[in-house]
Amino acid sequence: MLTGKYRPDAAPDKDTRAGRNDKRMMQTEWRPESLKLAQEIRQHAEAKGITAGQFAVSWVLNSSFVSAVIAGPAPKRTGTIICARSTIASRPRTKP
Repeated sequence: MLTGKYRPDAAPDKDTRAGRNDKRMMQTEWRPESLKLAQEIRQHAEAKGITAGQFAVSWVLNSSFVSAVIAGPAPKRTGTIICARSTIASRPRTKP
């Protein structure tokens, strides 16, 4: 959802969880406000020169409450996770 691949004004691709009408996703994540927020995150990330997936992983890793990210096994996203980790690896963690 946070990658912005689902558009509020378009049907999801048939090869996605939403396109397959995944019950858990449709009950917990598929809401107009979630789709709109994901597009805002995607636009913000692109303005920074990164993908929404990279932004999401970086945001989680920069949280003082999180020590690691466990990402789903999607082969297409592996580069996103590695790149997001590389993006923040050289920056010190901020303390609240």
